[in-house]
Amino acid sequence: MPELSLTFAVPGELEQELEFVWSAYGLQSGVLGFDYTQFEPPMMPESMLPSPAQILESEAVIFAWGEGRQYVMEVFGEAPPAEEGETQAPVESVERHVVITVEVEGQRYFLDFYASGADAEELAALEPLLQQVVESVTLG
Repeated sequence: MPELSLTFAVPGELEQELEFVWSAYGLQSGVLGFDYTQFEPPMMPESMLPSPAQILESEAVIFAWGEGRQYVMEVFGEAPPAEEGETQAPVESVERHVVITVEVEGQRYFLDFYASGADAEELAALEPLLQQVVESVTLG
């Protein structure tokens, strides 16, 4: 990420799918990803999170290069038509997002490192890889 002076290592067990999205060998639908945006008031770091979703866990995280929060959440698909009797949208994925605020050359950015699995078991298989990516970050 030359524009942010940001580097991170992607574990060898991952295969690039799209720019900043990697799949893990042996997992049917799980992915690791990275996204970022430049802060513009009144944005909050949570603007990086998918929607509609339900946050299951949230805790502060601090790294030498930045601080923020990590979230575990259920991301919902489209709600079924009301006439089918279902009132809740199905869970499409279970995700962990590590959203960090950093300042680069006087500009503030939100960085989102995430793991997304079809269910909690798939997410659990991805979490050690996500941790490796986040711990490898260097800024500046």
